[in-house]
Amino acid sequence: MLLGVTSFVSLRSSRDEWLLVVSAAAILSSPRGPSMDLHSPLVRARHVVLVTLVVVGVLGIVTWRGESLNPGWPGTMAARFPVAAARVIEERQYPGPLYSPLEWGGYLLWRLPNLSVTIDSRTDLHGEARIRRSLTTWRGGRDWATDPDLADAATVVAPVHTSLTALLLGDPRFDVIYNDAVATVFVARRAANGAGQDAVNRPPTEKGAR
Repeated sequence: MLLGVTSFVSLRSSRDEWLLVVSAAAILSSPRGPSMDLHSPLVRARHVVLVTLVVVGVLGIVTWRGESLNPGWPGTMAARFPVAAARVIEERQYPGPLYSPLEWGGYLLWRLPNLSVTIDSRTDLHGEARIRRSLTTWRGGRDWATDPDLADAATVVAPVHTSLTALLLGDPRFDVIYNDAVATVFVARRAANGAGQDAVNRPPTEKGAR
């Protein structure tokens, strides 16, 4: 029962996997009573039944959790991250570096490994000053236009409901090449004048593209 309960808890959240490890270690190391004859047929049969029930229970939990979570996972990803925007950037081969919010940096690094991202959640790598500057820029704060990361970016992946997105719509340095309910993608005109010009002129293939 202990192993079954801790297996269920650990499968609900990876942060609780230690519960399963600790309970398994406790069960394996627990002393056996002096009167228990491990070689008797009755004890062996009980052990087989118990192990079978635990294995079946754990497999049932895994199957149930997989069926209940997996169907909704793509929709959750698409609502929180720029899934469609990243696909457009990949298909049309827009250049980097990518300028995006802190919370999207890790996803874009994973989704577009060939492009560099100006900032992500590795706060110890980027430093407090750079992170503060990024947050201020996305809020449309003072001197947002002179943000060096924004100035160096070839592609901007912006959440639709941010101050910077509205400001970039009127910024002559960038052109809108895609937008949907989650993200708007801007490409720097200096990048479009180079190898990316044919990509900018390519007809949109995604719903909501502009």
